[in-house]
Amino acid sequence: MGDGPIFIGGLSYSGKTQLRLMLNAHPNIVITRRTYIWPRHYNRYGPLDRDENLAAALDAMLANPNIRALMSNRQRIETEFRAGPRTYARLFDIFHTNHLQAVGKRRWGDQLGRAERFAQPIFTGFPNARFIHMVRNPRDRFSVTRAMSRGRRGKLG
Repeated sequence: MGDGPIFIGGLSYSGKTQLRLMLNAHPNIVITRRTYIWPRHYNRYGPLDRDENLAAALDAMLANPNIRALMSNRQRIETEFRAGPRTYARLFDIFHTNHLQAVGKRRWGDQLGRAERFAQPIFTGFPNARFIHMVRNPRDRFSVTRAMSRGRRGKLG
């Protein structure tokens, strides 16, 4: 589907949300956020070619309402997953692909803070993925972060 997923990464207050909103306005693109699929589930359950590992992964993933909102039909996920390579990237793709089909779009993406930590497995799983890493002038980010963390010691660091 489409030309590969789009991943938006970067620090907080760097403009990720604004970019996600702009891309979501495109008639063929849907970008999710707060699924935390990569940091919370990538490689956490062992090889997914073992049914008990797949079951553990799906139990944990479907317990998250933001992931469950992408597609809640567990049987469909399992059936699609067992029909091809059993990788984490493919499992994540099944969730996102079914979501974009439900909303009538052709290309999916995910907004993920600190996404750069997963660049290698993302590009291994999705060779034609696009990765947008947002960078903001550190002085501007400092000002916003300082204002947001007033009264909470240590939050700025």
